Amino acid sequence: MRGTARRRAAVCRFLPPGAKDAAVPPLVLGAAYIGIEFCCAFGCAALGSRLQSMGITRRSRRWLDALTGMAMLGLAGRLATENH
Repeated sequence: MRGTARRRAAVCRFLPPGAKDAAVPPLVLGAAYIGIEFCCAFGCAALGSRLQSMGITRRSRRWLDALTGMAMLGLAGRLATENH
């Protein structure tokens, strides 16, 4: 099988017979994800630039890093223990 036939075979397993426009929902979701990711990355870069221009102290930066790390660990723990 060639690459295109393999992808078509993989997608077809999850679709009912006769399904049309099967590529549209994944493309819309992918575009939405890229847009949201861009906004988040831009926001983080803007916040980092703002903090750098304010000249925060080394102690404040350590506290901010610790707070961010605890938030990430807390979110990871919640995801790990979430029931579906």
